[in-house]
Amino acid sequence: MSMLFLACVTLLSGCASLQQLSEAQKPSAKVTSVAIADLSLSSITLNAKVTIHNPNPFELKTAGMELEAAIAGHALAHISQPDSQLTLPASGDKTIDVPVTIQFSELFAAAKSVKGKNQVPYGLSGEILVAVPVLGTISMPLEYQDVLPIPQLPDIRIDDVKLLKAGFTEVKLQLDMTIKNLNDFAIDLQQLNFNLAAQGQSLGGGELNSVSLDSGKSQSVSLPLSLSLSEFGSALLRLINSDKPMDFSLDGNARVIPGLDAWQADTMSFNVEKQLSL
Repeated sequence: MSMLFLACVTLLSGCASLQQLSEAQKPSAKVTSVAIADLSLSSITLNAKVTIHNPNPFELKTAGMELEAAIAGHALAHISQPDSQLTLPASGDKTIDVPVTIQFSELFAAAKSVKGKNQVPYGLSGEILVAVPVLGTISMPLEYQDVLPIPQLPDIRIDDVKLLKAGFTEVKLQLDMTIKNLNDFAIDLQQLNFNLAAQGQSLGGGELNSVSLDSGKSQSVSLPLSLSLSEFGSALLRLINSDKPMDFSLDGNARVIPGLDAWQADTMSFNVEKQLSL
């Protein structure tokens, strides 16, 4: 009997006493913050910090986690970690990072009403399971509400195409276009490559090194185009001499660098059309 008693005393000296276990308290959990970890034209990754408070004078172990992200009322991401086992320090807090990635294509398909908006409401909800002596496995609910930014492609439009000069060997045109930033933050377009066509006939193109746009601002850009008659031949002459409206198209791509630390530089493509007369 004495050996058994000594064994029990030795065991309890290194862990919680029976009285402490009998007075076990329920831990709590909450989403303390959500930051944008990565943002592109196609997806956004949120990093949710979840803090778990253990009020007991002994360590606890988690027994699983479920977390769901919903945007504009539509569930779009689900994280399930049924075997997650974390050690919660005695009388202390444990903070964990939970990344959540959402594809914008899935968001627009689920909630068409959010397309074109700069921000939408979103929420995180779920639970963390913790094994607590005496109390058993308990569920700690999580709930978080905030607003999510939705990046918008800049709007590029053809304003006019002007005939500046028509000679025996060369034709000079001027392309006028407007670039508008639809976002609530500044963006910088770099290496903007473009090609102009009329009635399906390419008229050439060029490149803009950089266009910087503040939030919601527009910039008008005029670009000269020199066309060789020897290269384009009679097809170009017919286009220029025609007094009928022509279908112009402008296509290209650009590198988008937003004024947000979390958003990585991305490449966009564009294609716009307009009917004009030279």
